[in-house]
Amino acid sequence: MKFSLAKQWRSLSSGTPGHRFRDRYYRNQKDPKNHWTGLILRFVLAAVIFTAALALTVIPGPATPLFFIAGALIATDWLWMAKVMDHIEVWLRKVFKPIGKFWLRLPVYGRVLLAITTTTISIATSITVYRLMH
Repeated sequence: MKFSLAKQWRSLSSGTPGHRFRDRYYRNQKDPKNHWTGLILRFVLAAVIFTAALALTVIPGPATPLFFIAGALIATDWLWMAKVMDHIEVWLRKVFKPIGKFWLRLPVYGRVLLAITTTTISIATSITVYRLMH
């Protein structure tokens, strides 16, 4: 079983939004080289990445992509997760499209100021929640 991360990424990114994870699932099911060891390896890797994402939820930002990577790995072998990932992708595109347009219209100093402000608010919120819990 030859695993090429770049090949997998190209295959996934070239798909149609809203169908790419299901298409990948069906391609994986038709692959004659598909073996149960790959299923176990992807599941274990997804579990490790998911656990790392849970640990990183206290830090604003880095956990989110890890949750998506874990979901994408599981979606390769389970149709229900592929459907969930397709729905999430479509919803996120709908939500973030206006945000992306707003971001691109901002001058550089506006982007820097917005990034500093949101980071400061996120850190302050995390500290407040931590103190309230203890």
